[in-house]
Amino acid sequence: MTDKTILIVQLVHPADKVGGGPIQSFLVAKGLADLGWKVVFAAQREDPEGMLDETFLDKRIKVYWLKKVFPGLEWLHIPKLYCIIRKEKIEVLFTHIYTALIGVLAILKKMTGLTFVYMRGTIIFCKKQPLWVKGYIGRYNIIQKLLYFSSNVLSRIGIKFADIILAQTEEQKEMYKKNFGRDSIVYAGPSILYKEDKEVLEFPEKPFILWIGNLVPVKRPEILFEIARQMPDYQFVMAGGTWGKGYAAKVKEEANRISNLKDYGEVTYRQSNSLIDNCLVLLSTSEYEGYPNIFKEAWLCGKPVVSMSPIRFTMIEKERLGALTETIEETLIALKELIENKDIYNDVSRRAKIFSEKEFSLEKNSLHLERILLETMKK
Repeated sequence: MTDKTILIVQLVHPADKVGGGPIQSFLVAKGLADLGWKVVFAAQREDPEGMLDETFLDKRIKVYWLKKVFPGLEWLHIPKLYCIIRKEKIEVLFTHIYTALIGVLAILKKMTGLTFVYMRGTIIFCKKQPLWVKGYIGRYNIIQKLLYFSSNVLSRIGIKFADIILAQTEEQKEMYKKNFGRDSIVYAGPSILYKEDKEVLEFPEKPFILWIGNLVPVKRPEILFEIARQMPDYQFVMAGGTWGKGYAAKVKEEANRISNLKDYGEVTYRQSNSLIDNCLVLLSTSEYEGYPNIFKEAWLCGKPVVSMSPIRFTMIEKERLGALTETIEETLIALKELIENKDIYNDVSRRAKIFSEKEFSLEKNSLHLERILLETMKK
């Protein structure tokens, strides 16, 4: 047990909006609280009047809400975060997001002398992002482009001055060294299941192949649609939040035209866990990933993962936890082999449970992180 204190800062709190970084940050908070740490969480509030998911509210973790600001203006949070640091006697700063917040925490580290820990899983953020993107995303004006520029400058500053960088895989560790000249420590992070009562979700009568992800181009839901069309005798389920109306609306329209595909829309964390627990296989068509929480959750449930990501999750092949594929044809073969061959499926399911229990234990990961933090704080 320890009496150390940590401030975890995120753009959003998972009780307000579910996402990979917020969930991992909550698990860091929960795990360290279990070990006796005083944990404080600060996050922007998406909807000040909205309901909060009590799944991610822990009485031991004090939450401060920050006013939501436009990306690139996170430095406006410095005064409030500084006051929180002083009031709560914070010793460690932690974030799991690639935004100007990294730079903000680096500035606060310089002001206070605290230990600063940065963790990010998404592979694209393990390399330097362009400081200035011509045209940016859509029809944005010069002010928005300048904010994008400032956000990337602050992000680079944050990575430069972080005391600890946590990478989720060996590949990410190599990328941090190559692209930023920074050493990092591999910390995959824990996973935990919160399942919804079965009567809350109406599952399809047939066993189903599951796809979960935000409806954005990088997740490539169009590939899911093509696979579903080529496997008409199999049931598919998709679930995911909408980020931007135009693209997501087109995706949902197309999904509704596929008879063997059921769209659940945006679901809660508990509901997503229940969908995973009741599916046959988890399918990922993403162009790139970090170390997806849904992979960990699937393996905890003993479910195979079929990933089409060009980022090679070598543990899938090494530990035989599903299949890595590159083309639609390869994916069709892999899905059918897993589902139709009970011996193969049962073996993968058994291996997945053993692997996840060994790798994603909250207690094991929290003790590992605590050792990293305490050793760094002594230096």
